[in-house]
Amino acid sequence: MSQSVSPPERRPKAPAPPPDVEPVAEPLLGFRAFGVTDTGTFQTVNHRAFADGPEHPAFCDHTLKGYNERRGHDEAPAWDCTCGYYATADIDWLDTRLWRASVDLWGTVVVHEHGWRAQYQQIRRIYAPEACFWCGMPASVLSVGASYLRGWCGCTSRSQERVAAPAALLDDPRIAWGNVDPAGPPPPTLAAEVAKLAKAVTFLGTSGRGVRPIPREVAAMVPVGTTTWVHDLQATNSVYRPQLCIEHHQEGWRMILRGPTGMVVWDTIVPYAAGPDPRFG
Repeated sequence: MSQSVSPPERRPKAPAPPPDVEPVAEPLLGFRAFGVTDTGTFQTVNHRAFADGPEHPAFCDHTLKGYNERRGHDEAPAWDCTCGYYATADIDWLDTRLWRASVDLWGTVVVHEHGWRAQYQQIRRIYAPEACFWCGMPASVLSVGASYLRGWCGCTSRSQERVAAPAALLDDPRIAWGNVDPAGPPPPTLAAEVAKLAKAVTFLGTSGRGVRPIPREVAAMVPVGTTTWVHDLQATNSVYRPQLCIEHHQEGWRMILRGPTGMVVWDTIVPYAAGPDPRFG
């Protein structure tokens, strides 16, 4: 004989005790991570505007699920929300691949296990990324990834290019660059550019693809009276050793790729990026 059994009565879950919320008279020293765009503006790791100073108090823009309205409290941070300026008590808890900063926190402060959420923050010092964003090795220069300035070690696992820090960052006395050189790539040398072109032509010569326009500063390194360079290239197949002839013309560099028998494999003029060379008149 079966007997129905009523489910046990559910008791409401006791609310978690709120964290400590206290006004802070003397600033607390904390550390936080953030991002820097390729134009030099600061953003949080959640891609939101990053501001500091007494004129920029924290505010709550937390959106309730399914509603396009703010949560009902006027001042941030609130103990039952996620608003406020975040900071940790130890900089070693932050990812060294990111930009980091030491900040002063004051106003209303919510105390958490490893740090705080504060009403106000003021940047003291900014630290450039110590590690390469892509491989984690020590960073030495800057590169761009997803429109953000990243530390880069020069690894070739991704197609990256070295970039210079925007002028706003170079003039910011709060930034400690460490081992990162904020300058851009050194001026191109003729030998390096010719070698780059030779490599591109060897790869693209029989594929029908084009080569990027040549920067004018590269053309400026070439004396007008100099017309031809011949390079003996090492192809993937050691038996195939083509020759590349580069002639300096008004419109660009004419590149002729010849095979080992002298047959012309590729013949084209790669234009200068800034138009014809005015020195040819």
